[in-house]
Amino acid sequence: MSKAKIAFLIIALVLIIAGGTLFGVCYARGARYDDNIQFVNKTYDLTEEFNSIDLELGMSKLEIVKAETNKVEVSETDKFHHEVKVVENKLQIKTIDDTQWYEKFLIFGDKYSVKISLNKDVYDSLNVKNGTGSLTISNPFTFTNFTVENGTGGVKASNLTITSLKINSGTGSVDLSNITAGNIDINTSTGSKTIQDVHATNIKLTGSTASNRLTNVIADNELYVKSSTGSIKFDGIDAATIYMESSTGSIRGSVLTEKTFIPHSSTGSVRVPTNTTGGTCTLKTSTGSIDVTIKA
Repeated sequence: MSKAKIAFLIIALVLIIAGGTLFGVCYARGARYDDNIQFVNKTYDLTEEFNSIDLELGMSKLEIVKAETNKVEVSETDKFHHEVKVVENKLQIKTIDDTQWYEKFLIFGDKYSVKISLNKDVYDSLNVKNGTGSLTISNPFTFTNFTVENGTGGVKASNLTITSLKINSGTGSVDLSNITAGNIDINTSTGSKTIQDVHATNIKLTGSTASNRLTNVIADNELYVKSSTGSIKFDGIDAATIYMESSTGSIRGSVLTEKTFIPHSSTGSVRVPTNTTGGTCTLKTSTGSIDVTIKA
C-alpha cells in the first residue's frame, strides 16, 4: 500500500473518531438538557387591532381558531420561546432560540405550540414560515393572501375563502378541504397533497415524489398537476383546461364534463374516452398507466 493511501486512511480514521466523540458529547449534553427541560404555558391577550398575521416559527405546532377575543397561547421553554407583538396593524409572532449549540441536537417534538384565537372573520393576509411544526386551521376565515412555507410540518386547512393561496412544503403533507379561492399554488417535495371540495379560478399542484389525490375539485380556468414519481388520482374534477403529468406515476380518475383528451404514455396502458369536444385534457406519463373516465 502506498504512503499516500496510508496517510489517507489515517486521516479518515481520525475524522471518524473525532466525529464520534463530538456526537457523544452533544448527545450527552443534549440528553441532560432534554431530560430536565421545563415547559411553561403563557397567554397573551391582544388588545390592539390587526388585519394581518406574520409568523416565523421554528418547530412550534400552530393552530388558528375562531373565538370571542383575540389572544395567543404558547407552550415554550426559557431558551426556546416566542416573541408576540402587534406592530402597524400586524400580529407578529417569532421564535427566539437561545439554546446552546449542543442543546439543539435533541430539541424537537410537538410540545412547542402556538394557538391563535381570532375574533374576526376577514383578514388581509396570513404569512407562515415554519420548520418542523404543523399548521391547522378549520374555522371559517377569509384571507386576501394565504402563504405558508413549511419544512417537514404538515398543513391542514378547511372552510376558508382566499383570494391567493400559496403553500411551499418539503416533506410535510398538505390537506385542503372546503376551500373557495382565486389562485391556488401548492408545491411539495415528498409531501402528499389531498385536495377535496375545492373551487378556484386556477389551481397549480407541483412536486417531485409527492402523490396527489383530488376529490370534487373545480377550476374555472386551468387545473395543472405535475409530479415526478408521485401518482395522480382524482374523482369528479373539472376545469376549462386540464394538464396532468407524472414521470413514473399513474394517472387515474374521473372528470365531470366532456373533454378533448390528449393522452401519452411511453410504456404504460392508456384508457380514455374518445370524445373530441370540450376543453383539452392533457395527460402525460412515461412508465405509468392512464385511466380516465367521464363521471356519470
